[in-house]
Amino acid sequence: MQRRRLGAQGLEVSALGLGTMGMTGVAGMADMYGPADDAEGIATIQRALDIGVNFFDTAEVYGPYRNEELVGRALAGRRQQAVIATKFGFKFTTDGRIDGLDSRPENVRRALDGALQSEYSLWERNIEGAVIDTCRELGIGIVPYSPLGRGFLTGTIPMADELPGKDYRRHDPRFQRDNYARNARVLGAVQAVARRHTAPASQIALAWLLQQGDDIVPIPGTKRRSYLESNAAATAVQLRADDLATLNAVGAAAGARYTERGMATIDR
Repeated sequence: MQRRRLGAQGLEVSALGLGTMGMTGVAGMADMYGPADDAEGIATIQRALDIGVNFFDTAEVYGPYRNEELVGRALAGRRQQAVIATKFGFKFTTDGRIDGLDSRPENVRRALDGALQSEYSLWERNIEGAVIDTCRELGIGIVPYSPLGRGFLTGTIPMADELPGKDYRRHDPRFQRDNYARNARVLGAVQAVARRHTAPASQIALAWLLQQGDDIVPIPGTKRRSYLESNAAATAVQLRADDLATLNAVGAAAGARYTERGMATIDR
């Protein structure tokens, strides 16, 4: 597994990380990407270490807290091999539901310092320009979450009304019928390049991100070892100039990133 320097402070991590959110879901939405299996989640984290993935992303809102605990159990006896990123910013009720935001200084001190994590993919490119330029000026590493567009760029996820009742994406604007049809052009470009390389669409989407700069470390989330290994293989895919031209030509995805409530919590 290739290594990358994340930011200017000397932190070195695997070129691809592992997002763990799907292993527990988030507060109030335990089954947001389908049923979770703690044993398989732990096995996936341990397999990641075996194949050289040492960068793990979690957050206190995942569960809440339960995901951080699961990551801790998975890394027991191997903690020194892993780099862990976690996040904060929400308040919780006594029964573990989100109850507003809390980024007061005292809560900042309670949590860990971070570099920058933001959504970035062929599906969501809003940080291109000012945000990425500022990160590079200040020596801040970039950790894209949802690098596969919440699964859309794998070509395996149906539109919203065909998903299970508890699936988070049933309410995602980009999975709604009209937007889904328009976004097919993004997936079509990824699949065209995938055919040239005889590779899964997911690997092409990740390879595109990896080739946006050596300071970028995507964290595709999965709770299964088979997907982990497929994602890790994206680090060996080298896209050509014509591949990049095909992918860059599709432009932005149709529809808002989140519901109206979700959009109120970002880019503030």
